[in-house]
Amino acid sequence: MNRIDYLMLSSIFDHEHARTMGRSVLLNDNMDMAFDLNSDSQLASGSPKRIDFATIMICTQGRMTLKLNLMDYEVRPGDVLILAPSTIGQDVLVTPDCQLCMICFSEEVYNETSKNTISQQLRNYILRDPAKIHLSADYLQMAVSHYRLMRQLMGDEHFAYLAEAIRAHVTVLSALFVQCIEEERSHQTELSHQERLFNRFLQDVREHHHESRQVSFYADRLCISAKYLSHVVKDISGRQPMEWIRDYVLLNAKTLLRSGQYSVQQVSELLAFPNPSFFGKYFREHVGCTPREYQMQGSL
Repeated sequence: MNRIDYLMLSSIFDHEHARTMGRSVLLNDNMDMAFDLNSDSQLASGSPKRIDFATIMICTQGRMTLKLNLMDYEVRPGDVLILAPSTIGQDVLVTPDCQLCMICFSEEVYNETSKNTISQQLRNYILRDPAKIHLSADYLQMAVSHYRLMRQLMGDEHFAYLAEAIRAHVTVLSALFVQCIEEERSHQTELSHQERLFNRFLQDVREHHHESRQVSFYADRLCISAKYLSHVVKDISGRQPMEWIRDYVLLNAKTLLRSGQYSVQQVSELLAFPNPSFFGKYFREHVGCTPREYQMQGSL
């Protein structure tokens, strides 16, 4: 098992089919060269990894399922999945016929390309959660064409304006994606009051699970009673609020433990447990092993 917790852009630069711009942009696909995406993916195992780069994945064939920030995603032909840096991914599974184009940016390039208006709009859409959009056949063809042109430019060692050209292609892709997102949203029915409350609850849990594990804390933030919050969350998701809070706490705990950067005591403090012993009991109850045992499994 790999000890990688943070999936670094530098760790995927050595793939033989990848095209790169310095150490900041990477393009890869399996459209013209077959390789096993399941064995090749560092997210295939159940161990969560925090992805330190922005990613655009375009599916042209087959199907992929994965978890991102604890939410299930299914990607089919014509779908595009867009991830901001620091997204937590796990459990990637692809069908044998799955074909993907992948564009990865370092956080520095991601921030730089987001300075123009259209890229900033796209960034706002994926600020809290990954975006999955569906392209029409024409838009899919255009997106793949831009991807292929970017690969071709990256293969020309004499091309002097590569960075400028890549930014231009990314801007065009961003425009396509923003157009599709806005069209999809214009056809969506307005969310109910309960659905809006549930979405705000999840947002608060993502942002504050390291501060509190109490349902009352989140109910107070929403200005409703804990009983009503439990009713809403159960009605919308089929799960209790405490289950969502627990899953986010454990996801972050696993990520921190496997990072190799923190001791069990430090993780306990980062997640607002009163002491390492309490954290250990909590972790073992839900995961089936102690934090230290989980940490050591990742170094085998």
